[in-house]
Amino acid sequence: MLGQVDRGAILAHRCGVLHGVPCYPIRVTGPQQPTLEPVEGFVPIGRIVGTFGLRGAVKVVPMTGFPDRFEEGKTVYLQGRPLKILRHAWHKTQVRIWLEGFKRIEEAQPIVGELLYVPEEDVPELEADEFLVRDLLGMEAYSEDGRFLGVVEEVLAAPAHDLYRIGGALVPAVKEFVVRVDLKQRRMVIRPIPGLFPDDED
Repeated sequence: MLGQVDRGAILAHRCGVLHGVPCYPIRVTGPQQPTLEPVEGFVPIGRIVGTFGLRGAVKVVPMTGFPDRFEEGKTVYLQGRPLKILRHAWHKTQVRIWLEGFKRIEEAQPIVGELLYVPEEDVPELEADEFLVRDLLGMEAYSEDGRFLGVVEEVLAAPAHDLYRIGGALVPAVKEFVVRVDLKQRRMVIRPIPGLFPDDED
């Protein structure tokens, strides 16, 4: 079962193992609200969560298991513009990058909260049990007996497996909990354990 947007960070339903760099729930520290709308023809590989230093560098939480996407000379897209990465440095689970055209902190502050993208054709073809985050968001979730549980509000990445935020609960994205995902019907079938959802507490 998938929880990442780039092929290298995909969680396979059959094994539940995260390949590549671990990511964590994103906390934006800058003044901007994140841009959540999907961009046609592109997939996000990271979110800018803050500035670093005074020379225009930004902190990025990866949404990809390919760390080389952030290396010097690589091109990423920001607000529809192609930008070259001039320098990068990893710090724990974040990567700090210096983008061309951003030389001062004042220039970098307005892009905090934005996503970095790569063209969709750069993403390898998905397998049958793998999905993009954008295809899961808004999907209706039901229990095996047909009870409506909520919609997929958010996908959070964690070291072992992704988590789906559904109806106030965090559902592990593994086959023991997520029984079926139907992209055409936009329907997910969940096998919850007692107490997982608020209505189950009694």
